[in-house]
Amino acid sequence: MSSFEKARIAFADRMNGLAGAKEAELTRLRAALQTAQASINAQPPKKTVVDDEVPVKKPAKKKPAPKPNAAPATTPAPAPAKPQ
Repeated sequence: MSSFEKARIAFADRMNGLAGAKEAELTRLRAALQTAQASINAQPPKKTVVDDEVPVKKPAKKKPAPKPNAAPATTPAPAPAKPQ
């Protein structure tokens, strides 16, 4: 056989092997997809709670006014200077 004929046969064998591998991979992926879909359908759907109410704002608390001291601390006033 010529080298061209050998290369053609090698190429055909390689393509045949790749096609078989892809077919096996597709079969495996289809089976995995069916398994995944079955497990998703088996779980109950989650409930979603929507709270449309706007929370009521509480009035701002005012700070208490500072209390004046009951007995203000006073310093004794200096005695007035005597005129001479």
